[in-house]
Amino acid sequence: FPVTIGGYTIAGTEKSKGVLVVGAPGFGSGKGLISVYTGTATTLSQTILGPFENNSNFGTSITVSPTGSYIFVSAPNARTSSQAYGKVAVYFRDSISSAFTLTQIISNPVSGVGMKFGQSVDVSENEEELVVSALGTNRKINLTFDDRTELDLATVEKYDNDFNSDFSLSDTSYDVDSTYFIDRVVYSGSVYVYNRKNKLFRAADELPPININSGTNYGIS
Repeated sequence: FPVTIGGYTIAGTEKSKGVLVVGAPGFGSGKGLISVYTGTATTLSQTILGPFENNSNFGTSITVSPTGSYIFVSAPNARTSSQAYGKVAVYFRDSISSAFTLTQIISNPVSGVGMKFGQSVDVSENEEELVVSALGTNRKINLTFDDRTELDLATVEKYDNDFNSDFSLSDTSYDVDSTYFIDRVVYSGSVYVYNRKNKLFRAADELPPININSGTNYGIS
């Protein structure tokens, strides 16, 4: 089929399960689509248009669950109601018609940040855990330290009172209970874990980078 439509992302099950999905995040002014092939002869069975706005890039990352029951499709540029970016559409296969239908939309859980949720998506072998990464500028992070901790503070830190200042930790003592920093680091990221309950996936945990630095691209794949 035309290369202008798909081929950006390809995911599928083993041949015996017979599900192959091809993504085209640039289709239709960036609205995106996926083509679903089923059966051992890989017959085109469905074309699913992105459910989000233009330039949301539905189909950027795709994962098919091992049994072929679920398709997870990310749209990292879809805008959320909380002014964040990134959504993952979850499709479940009907046991009678074998068609995939949209059953859930998972949005970026953190409001107003520069991390694009849905950079990569994966699901466990037993289909009980879903993992979604977000890449970009990380949000504010609580730092736990004492006055003996050595931190790399070469860049300007922003306090929650919007005061900006360079400082030397070695010359300053801090009260751990009252000190709070806002640290926004570009090209970093985070990872989110969801557990399945019945057919739906519920937020369970966040796996942030231990050492957050610019350019680490944590969670890129």
